[in-house]
Amino acid sequence: MSLTETKRLEMRRGLKQRLGNDVADSLMEHLPPVAWADVARQADLEHLRSYMDTRFNAVDARFSGIVAGLWALGALCVACFAGIFTVLITEL
Repeated sequence: MSLTETKRLEMRRGLKQRLGNDVADSLMEHLPPVAWADVARQADLEHLRSYMDTRFNAVDARFSGIVAGLWALGALCVACFAGIFTVLITEL
């Protein structure tokens, strides 16, 4: 059974009639502003943290491989330019 706004208002009216305004307001303040199914538990947050850690580690590993490849490509480019430069110098 989900708690709708209409049910919340009916509950508040019933509590005010039976217990008075102050007690009814105090009890209603303890209810979440949404349905209980929408409230995250500590275990939900821990599961999300673990999932996000796994995903970020996978992304870090991929970027690490890309960066290593870029360094190797850069070194190859430097070697090619050095070779071209050497050929040009010796030919002149």
